[in-house]
Amino acid sequence: MCLLKKSEREGNFRMKFLDAHLHLQDKRFQGMAQELIAAAGTAGVARQICCATSEKDWGQVVELAARHSEVLPMLGVHPWWAHKVQPGWRERYLEMLTMTGAGVGEIGLCSLVEPDPSAQEKVFAAQLAVAAELNRPVAVHCVRRWGRMLEVLADFYPQEAGLMIHAFGASPEIMDRLLALGAMLSFSGRLADPRNEKMRRLFQEAPLERILLESDAPDMYCGPLVGDTSGKKSNSEPVMTAKLYRFAADLKNMDLERFAAQVWENGQIFTH
Repeated sequence: MCLLKKSEREGNFRMKFLDAHLHLQDKRFQGMAQELIAAAGTAGVARQICCATSEKDWGQVVELAARHSEVLPMLGVHPWWAHKVQPGWRERYLEMLTMTGAGVGEIGLCSLVEPDPSAQEKVFAAQLAVAAELNRPVAVHCVRRWGRMLEVLADFYPQEAGLMIHAFGASPEIMDRLLALGAMLSFSGRLADPRNEKMRRLFQEAPLERILLESDAPDMYCGPLVGDTSGKKSNSEPVMTAKLYRFAADLKNMDLERFAAQVWENGQIFTH
């Protein structure tokens, strides 16, 4: 199902959009990657940062990036899978990053799944250390463990390589502390959900030069963003990022072209 207007499908764009975080390798997108990337490109989404979540999909993300120049790879162990790492994982991880030039992500801390919180912290810190060693940008996931995450990040940042907090939606105080570490704040399509007034206020307060936007496809689906009032859960797709940029520019009370140009510039630290 195409979610864009005819004029948008025809590619009448003077600007480029960056989708700062998504998972094209997800099994829900099996066999669809080429179609999804092409549809997004037609809508102006010229770059997509694709994040792995465990050792099992590192190779898939690297292969996608090798086949599609629009896709930029990040490799990591998501906190949900930190307790399942196998012996020697760090050495294999370092080798894969060295060979591919990929960034580090998606990594972090999460309270939603806590079979072993200490394992999350150990794996998180180990990946941050590898990122620092190789000077690679990082994409971080955090749910309800902001205080501890900030403590761990403080051992590594600020530094030259980029730091992205994906699907950001914490407090203004957390935002200020992350900005002090040099972090970029990436907002998802949930920004358009009318129930997320707090998130919209955070976005409006965030410095323009620290903002990124993401689909987090296939997650973070937001029906209101694409005029879907069915209430049925669906998958987010990278093409929806074009809609998100329009919504976000309006929230910032900015011309879309100027807004998109600044966000594209913000993302350059993650795309080299």
